Amino acid sequence: MQRKKVFLNLDDAIACQEEWETERIHGMAAARPKITWLTQEQIRKAETLFEMFRDSGIDLLDVGRHFIRTPPHVTVDKIWDEGLKEFTVYCAAHLSKSHFETCTLRCRRFGAWLR
Repeated sequence: MQRKKVFLNLDDAIACQEEWETERIHGMAAARPKITWLTQEQIRKAETLFEMFRDSGIDLLDVGRHFIRTPPHVTVDKIWDEGLKEFTVYCAAHLSKSHFETCTLRCRRFGAWLR
């Protein structure tokens, strides 16, 4: 379908042309069925991801491979608890009993604050 309209302003004409072109593209895309096993939500997420990396020069397959190769981050609780165990083993031999208990108590309180 061909539409015609007369404008007095070039900016309005360009805006209308872009709007009509968008309608045409979306209309054609809607008429073509897409054969995929992805849900609409997964397609939307994939398109969003593609837009995020469009101008970066990074391929989405590389992003996926990097995600698989990179181990997940360890939670703060695990890091802190392991560090506290190492600290207590090391400091037990070097500090007086009173000072050791004070340091251990402060570390546990700080760890509770982190959580």
